[in-house]
Amino acid sequence: SKTELEADKSLIWKGSTFTLTCTVEGYPPPEGPTLWKGQTSVTFTSCDAGTNKKVCTKKFTNVGYDDAAVYECKTNNTVRGTYSPSSDKANIVISSKVSVSLALSSLPSRGYFITGDSVTLTCIADGFPLAHYMKISRDGQLLFE
Repeated sequence: SKTELEADKSLIWKGSTFTLTCTVEGYPPPEGPTLWKGQTSVTFTSCDAGTNKKVCTKKFTNVGYDDAAVYECKTNNTVRGTYSPSSDKANIVISSKVSVSLALSSLPSRGYFITGDSVTLTCIADGFPLAHYMKISRDGQLLFE
């Protein structure tokens, strides 16, 4: 038997929706399938069966970080008395929009800057997955990498 598990999107945003589709094929028709999130069984939203094919979907709405996981679709088939398990996995990562801000760490005691003052800028990137690379530029000229 053949088992495939696919997500309908490659980039899944927090608060959005996505669908996992498990397709199983084989002769004789395989048992199942079942969807797993780690050791926990997940109920499919719908299943459609053909002669030697079954397509089951799980729709996720208002996606949160707790929906991120490695999901596995499993099925079993017995051919001529031989038990034949089959499975496929999908790693689901939930992303959030990244917000970037630039902050001054401190102001001189006079409350303002003049030419020649030292300035410390802090670049803050917030989001998931976390940013691995940041740079600060002014008017297209790279100041920090």
